[in-house]
Amino acid sequence: MVTYEFWTHGVDTVVEFPNRAAEVRHAGWGTLIRQAAGTDNWFHIAIPSAKIINNPAKMREIRLRAEVNECARIDLIHFRDDGKLIFSKAVSFTNGIVDEVFQSDDLPIEGGISLCIHVTFLSGSCLGYIMVRSAGGAFLT
Repeated sequence: MVTYEFWTHGVDTVVEFPNRAAEVRHAGWGTLIRQAAGTDNWFHIAIPSAKIINNPAKMREIRLRAEVNECARIDLIHFRDDGKLIFSKAVSFTNGIVDEVFQSDDLPIEGGISLCIHVTFLSGSCLGYIMVRSAGGAFLT
């Protein structure tokens, strides 16, 4: 089997509930979202998936590169395959740089993959923010 990695720049991040955000900014460094305390939101990144005709790929891992301040917490990660939830993991990332690899059990992939990031915006003296820099996946074919 051959391993392929596919990456997406953070500028492609989609905010599920943009009306909750105080600021959404896309730039060369990624996507920055600032949001008020006591709220939450989902952020979605489409990951290109490797698939050969009549030979489905298997997803080995997905990696997230982001940053959150002390007023935001990434608390849940989902992978979806054509909308079907195939992986879910509770996490707790706050006040720092996130460069995490989430491994799966070589899940067979039928279609498009999305990485879904849930963020809770915490109380504090600042607006919470998440900056999504990039995301990628490793696939076996």
